[in-house]
Amino acid sequence: MPEFWLRQDEAQATLQARSRLEEDVELDARLERDLADLDALLELALEGEEVVSDLGREVERLEKKALETEIRVLLS
Repeated sequence: MPEFWLRQDEAQATLQARSRLEEDVELDARLERDLADLDALLELALEGEEVVSDLGREVERLEKKALETEIRVLLS
């Protein structure tokens, strides 16, 4: 058995830190996809497509998500 697992408190803390980092990476990837979607909607709107209401909803959703993310970062 590797020595890492023998020190259970340290192993648990390390695994929890790893889990938080994985969550942060996933959150970052989701935000990046959301911004790409928003950019695509903006492009469609600039080309004259009728997506203004969709664009507005997406902006509101992303603003809410950004606030939630900011709070999460401040609390961690």
